[in-house]
Amino acid sequence: MDKKFFSLFYLPENREFLLCDKPSASYLFYKDFKLNLITAERTDSSLEELNMFLDQYKVSDNLDKPVVWHLYYDLGPAFVDLEDLVPTHKPIALFIKYEQSKILKNIDELVGKNLTNLKLKALEYPRFKKYKERFEKIYNHLLAGDCYQANLTDGFYFKINDDLNAFDFISAAFGQSRGRGAYSHATYVESLGKLFLSNSPECLFEIKKIEDQFNIVSMPIKGTIKVNNNSERLKAWNTLSQSKKDQGELFMITDLIRNDLSKVEFKRAIVRNKKLPLHVPGLVHQFSIVNSEISPETTLFKIVKALFPGGSITGAPKKRVIKILSEIETYNRGFYCGSTIIMHKELKAASINIRSAVIDFSQKELFYGAGGGITLLSNDREEFDESYSKMESFLQFLKVNNINKG
Repeated sequence: MDKKFFSLFYLPENREFLLCDKPSASYLFYKDFKLNLITAERTDSSLEELNMFLDQYKVSDNLDKPVVWHLYYDLGPAFVDLEDLVPTHKPIALFIKYEQSKILKNIDELVGKNLTNLKLKALEYPRFKKYKERFEKIYNHLLAGDCYQANLTDGFYFKINDDLNAFDFISAAFGQSRGRGAYSHATYVESLGKLFLSNSPECLFEIKKIEDQFNIVSMPIKGTIKVNNNSERLKAWNTLSQSKKDQGELFMITDLIRNDLSKVEFKRAIVRNKKLPLHVPGLVHQFSIVNSEISPETTLFKIVKALFPGGSITGAPKKRVIKILSEIETYNRGFYCGSTIIMHKELKAASINIRSAVIDFSQKELFYGAGGGITLLSNDREEFDESYSKMESFLQFLKVNNINKG
């Protein structure tokens, strides 16, 4: 195995991992150029070329060699006719085609050890005073009728120890079966000095073939409640499921996703389940299931154009909220809130990259993003605390001690 460049995907059905190895092609896309990560060559590119890359792949493709896309959130404006908001100086997509794949029964086959603890030092994290200012701007847009829900996020920055490497983080994250998200994954690119690590529980889309039909399913998450121990989970779910505020959040985004799915091929999407519980470390969420039929000729570009970025991490209406958030948030979300797509044989799925971090070994820093949906029923302090609960859930997953609130 080439330990300098690989992707790893958790397969929850059998509690296995798919290891994708030996890249034969890889490009890091920017708005006006792309970097070939195999040859280090830089060439001119465009959003149109990126779309053509996506358009090469159909849902009926049965690829023996895995293809992986990391679509950064910052690419999202391009799919809602806001191309001017796509940054020119930040990466917007990472494409990788691998030559080899292997099923791992245990993560020890990759890392060779099970790290029990990571030590991180908090460098920068959200403060309530600044959060409150941004919250009020969002709230004023809600009062003015500009939007119905907006997902306000912020970044947490940590210093990592000099002696930690990508395998230490992968071991800490995936060396335990408890707490793994259904769409958790990792990609390590040594030439970038970065590990993209996600414990995502959220599905942007998944393609299933049933006889001669292809179904596309999306499972948006909205609504969160903190739990201190597992004995509280039933009570917490009862509280969450009866919350008018959280129910409103979920139903708004579920309707948005139903509408987005219907755009893929203009076939009517159906809400299969309106509200279900989802348990993750330290938290209980609620989610829905929406699906639609699509034809075998449907391309990845058609799906991405209709669904990306996910409604649960933007808000409603999507285009207006993306514009509002670009004016209020003070950083680029990047990998966080983007989507990771894997196409390999029957596996065709995309996550929404929440509970996700980028570990930059050249800078010795870890970036983690968190946030939540704001509606007219939201409270600034409660929303601020929720973002910390999500951060603490991720640190718990990595076996890192929590930090103090701002």
